[in-house]
Amino acid sequence: MKKLTILFSILIASISAFAAATTVSQITLSSASQGDKVLQIVVDNPFSDAYDNGYDAVIGANQPGGLYVYSGSERYSFWATNVLGTNLPMGFGAVGDTEYTLSFQYFSGESYTIYDKEKDETITVNASTPNYVFTIDGSLVNTAINDRFIINPDYVFMKGDFDAPNAGNEWIYTDDFTKNGATASLEMSLVADAWYHFQIVVNGATGANGSAFDKDNKSYVVPTTGFGTQMTLHTDVAGTYTFTWTYATNTLEIGFPTAPAPVYVAEVTTNAYGLATFSYASDLEAVENDVKLYKGDLNGNELVLSGVNYVKANQGVIVYGAANTTYHFNVGTGTSDFTGNELLPASAWDYAAQDGYSIYVLSGNMLYLYEGTNMKPNKAFLKVNQNPISGNAPARISMRFNGTQDVENAEAEDAKAVKFVENGQVFIRRGNEVYNLQGQIVK
Repeated sequence: MKKLTILFSILIASISAFAAATTVSQITLSSASQGDKVLQIVVDNPFSDAYDNGYDAVIGANQPGGLYVYSGSERYSFWATNVLGTNLPMGFGAVGDTEYTLSFQYFSGESYTIYDKEKDETITVNASTPNYVFTIDGSLVNTAINDRFIINPDYVFMKGDFDAPNAGNEWIYTDDFTKNGATASLEMSLVADAWYHFQIVVNGATGANGSAFDKDNKSYVVPTTGFGTQMTLHTDVAGTYTFTWTYATNTLEIGFPTAPAPVYVAEVTTNAYGLATFSYASDLEAVENDVKLYKGDLNGNELVLSGVNYVKANQGVIVYGAANTTYHFNVGTGTSDFTGNELLPASAWDYAAQDGYSIYVLSGNMLYLYEGTNMKPNKAFLKVNQNPISGNAPARISMRFNGTQDVENAEAEDAKAVKFVENGQVFIRRGNEVYNLQGQIVK
């Protein structure tokens, strides 16, 4: 120690020929096993921020222990520079012990700070800085710890359970926020429906005041006055979250990712009576809970509807829900028996094979004769044998829920038909459709 003190005194004397040094400082690391290790810092104009031969002193690779500035993968026990700068790592070799003491000697010039990331404490180095005692985990004994201390911290980072949300422990350090003048920001990829616990550290000062962030509460003022209660973040969707710190107001704002639009296999929109026909090439189940599905069994001029719990591949169904509402379907199956279902899928349409049959499609709250040549995709229809004697077919087929009242009578007054005359012909308007007296849809 005596030799080091003499060398340091010689160095100080050697630079006195220049303008007064901005900062002169010695820091000593002590422990029971390895004795004193010294880091000497001189900030003065003659030096540069690169290696200054004859002044900067590098600890050899075969030398254990030591206290040093860690820069460019080198360990400097003497740091001569023109600007002390910010975010300068200070490391040490942990030889034999778990408890260490930092003491401060020969200080002159401008004060600076050292941030202890593990203890979350800041040391202000000046002529009266007291000793600083700290410990390390036993697993780190006989290792080099290169980044526990930061000289002149100028950063924003967070500590939290970002690798293990919902636990509230096993905290990690995030990367440093990117500085954008008045703000600093960081993007992190987080999982959905998780509770994260964290604190923020701004230039060595801690902010943790119990603020609870979620999709409805994305911004809080967080005074950096020390650890109070850990802050929380509830993520509603997986994706990239942006954390932005505003220096002037001590405000942390979290930008949430936009939830991806849901993807559905198919959809169908009901009419003014809440009805639609539907079919698909594979088994599907309804996404929404407020929609009902029915198969149909033709009984005379009436289609008797029985509930089913999915859309079976290549089977037609009646969809019943709210009026003018789009319902969605995804891959899925059910247990319903489709035996006796006479509602055909659109895929079964063959216009050339319709001779001798009458085709009925849904319009309003009944099925009416259809004279079109094409069938809309994913719709359903009825194919009914015509009367072999008269060749006639009913103008319409009503629908009845199995064991309940007729669909036609289950609707409100807006289901009533209205007759009117146009160009000398009588027509019937029911809902959004117009029919002739034979019950055919007028195009």
